Amino acid sequence: MQETVSKANPPLSSRLPWLAAFGSFFIWGALPIYWHALDTVNSLEILAHRIFWSFIFLFFILLWRKEVKKSYALLKNNMILLSVFTSGGLLTFNWLLYIWAVTHNQIIDASLGYFITPLINVVLGVIFFKNKLNRVQSFAIVIAACGVFYQLYAQGTIPIVGLSLAISFSFYGMMRKKVAVESLPGLFLETTIFAIPAFLWLIFLQIKGSATFFHVPSSIHLLLIFSGVITSVPLLMYAYAARQMSFVSLGLIQYVTPSLAFLVGFFIFKETFNIHMAITFLCIWTALAIYTADSLYTFKRRLVINKIIS
Repeated sequence: MQETVSKANPPLSSRLPWLAAFGSFFIWGALPIYWHALDTVNSLEILAHRIFWSFIFLFFILLWRKEVKKSYALLKNNMILLSVFTSGGLLTFNWLLYIWAVTHNQIIDASLGYFITPLINVVLGVIFFKNKLNRVQSFAIVIAACGVFYQLYAQGTIPIVGLSLAISFSFYGMMRKKVAVESLPGLFLETTIFAIPAFLWLIFLQIKGSATFFHVPSSIHLLLIFSGVITSVPLLMYAYAARQMSFVSLGLIQYVTPSLAFLVGFFIFKETFNIHMAITFLCIWTALAIYTADSLYTFKRRLVINKIIS
């Protein structure tokens, strides 16, 4: 009887990774609402606050864990220092572009970028890690590319925001994969390097008299301060889930983020979604469906083979 109950209701510890994954992707998907509430603040100032308060938040977490000195010691390695600086630059650019997109009514374009990201990851894997694609996966990549080229042909424009977000985040992930630094100290070091110029920029804005901070309602102050928390918490939740879950499961759940962001942009902020954009999205969604189905099939097939061998 107890065995039946335990299978029907798995312990909380086994569900925590799933809750953490869903939580992180849900927060990221809903973030446009948070950044849109700051649309009266300049994008660069929001970015500076996001970096600085993320650094403060992460510093106190590592201080509590007594790992601040240990984290800074990693920077003595020149290769790690260069890698962290590069990955931090990519992350900073990604944050700035996403904030700009949200505050300039381009949430749907931004969501397209995060739909494309997994496919860009695949391409980078082939180029830099010598991963091989089967015919189904190659077909999915071609369909996604057709969607991008269709928008170029139909509207005469490249989805620059979406592609830039996808490429910058994919290269960021690749850099973090190559460097043997855990998620928490890695993010802390990235924010440390850029916290100084961010803080100096905020001081400059105050001296210049164009800063928002101290000159707006307290609600805006709180949103700017807590931008560090809202940035760091989902990243830490994601890092925990990634260590506990299979890559396939995590890959499927990640589509919560762009899907929710798309719904926010379309239904809450009433952004334009024309037929050409619909065709582009349809190509991307089709490519993702094909690639995901193939990944699931391959994953289940390996499980069956492993059971037979064992």
